[in-house]
Amino acid sequence: MDVTTYKKILSYLADVIAGTEWAGRVYAVGGCCRDSVMGHEIKDIDLAVEVPDGGTKFSEWLVEQNLTTGNTRFYPMFSTAMLHLAKFPEHEIEVVQTRSGKYTEENFDYPERAFGDIVQDCMLRDLTINSLCYNVSTGEVLDLTGKGLEDIEAQRLRTPVDPNITYSDDPLRILRAIRFSLKLGWELSPEMIAAFSRYSANLHIISPRRLGAEVIKILTAPNPSRGLELMAKTGALKKVLGELTPIMRIEWATGNDLTVWNHTLRVIDAVGPDMVLRLAALFHEAGKPKVRSITRRGEVVYNGHEGASARMAHRWMRFHHLDHEPTEAVKYIIRNYHKMCNLQKVDEKRLVEIASEAGSRRNLDLLVQFAKAVNTVNGNEEQNELIDSRIAELLENDKVKLIEKPRPTEQKRQRRPRGERHGHHERRKRKPSADSNESKSKPRPRRRRRGKK
Repeated sequence: MDVTTYKKILSYLADVIAGTEWAGRVYAVGGCCRDSVMGHEIKDIDLAVEVPDGGTKFSEWLVEQNLTTGNTRFYPMFSTAMLHLAKFPEHEIEVVQTRSGKYTEENFDYPERAFGDIVQDCMLRDLTINSLCYNVSTGEVLDLTGKGLEDIEAQRLRTPVDPNITYSDDPLRILRAIRFSLKLGWELSPEMIAAFSRYSANLHIISPRRLGAEVIKILTAPNPSRGLELMAKTGALKKVLGELTPIMRIEWATGNDLTVWNHTLRVIDAVGPDMVLRLAALFHEAGKPKVRSITRRGEVVYNGHEGASARMAHRWMRFHHLDHEPTEAVKYIIRNYHKMCNLQKVDEKRLVEIASEAGSRRNLDLLVQFAKAVNTVNGNEEQNELIDSRIAELLENDKVKLIEKPRPTEQKRQRRPRGERHGHHERRKRKPSADSNESKSKPRPRRRRRGKK
């Protein structure tokens, strides 16, 4: 939403809570306040209520006053609610209580739930620019750290308190700080980078889902290679993408100072900001250390590294709870990009098989885009014209049948009759009724005991 709509919503809320127990206790916090000050597009609105269990209580009050529409979702464990105001139904609002808390070994998904005042809440934020808040009742932007507005003006990133406290409380903020640095193009303070190195080892207490989400945001940000290099320098990469550390020790080509990791970073920057392309670039040569071998002539070869890399990407994406469709797309690109880069060695039948395996036109287009980016990085741009011409010829002649594969959960097994499931195709005989002659059993003969005549 634009800043004008954002201010209309907050002005409406100010009128609604005027003269009630909520007046002066509701604040717009986080990204929406930061973006409004910077004049950026606002993604969503987050409200913090300075009352114990305020997120739940204030949302219940709005529902009772018939000021919401649709289904309001409550999360009592975290004193949080998601709602839509009846007057602005297209915008979702998250409501929480002001808090103070931190992550622990026992609670690695969200910080401990604890109420704190608005000052404590702001000091708990990851960056000074995110610690700004807006008092809904007074319409005043509050910079309670005394640093937020100054840092926006100076275009720098700092933590509200000592970085050692910030990152010991919540190590996920390490990845968030790197992401903001890439997104805004601002530099990180030396104190923050030093704290990254101290507390990146604690990233294991964060849930895989949230770690994966932050890695994706870093990959799709501008200049992602700079973020990955900073992660490697501070030890965060080893905890989040430990599968990639072996390629830092393998040279890209004989007599070349570049490593496979350096080449990977160049490809990541070369492909577009699409999540699938960036993940494929991240893992496309990750399997080389697993298949590395030396021939009798002393040559180093990596036969089958595409398959090994695809399997590594699959495991990482599944562990971090990424969706099925992008996972399959990434695997498809990694398995086939090398053949697409060298189409002069691929006959038409094999090319048709590769194209048909895509399952959708989008996946085929992504494969073509990825292969062209790799050729550009390797200095083989002349191959890109061949890729375009041969793929266009296949599609024009309708030689490719793109059949999308169903998801595993959609492949429902047909339920067969009980007898067939056990391999018995004949109908079972009905048991005789109690009155029928068949039910009368014959007396069983006595069994002779051994040793007696």
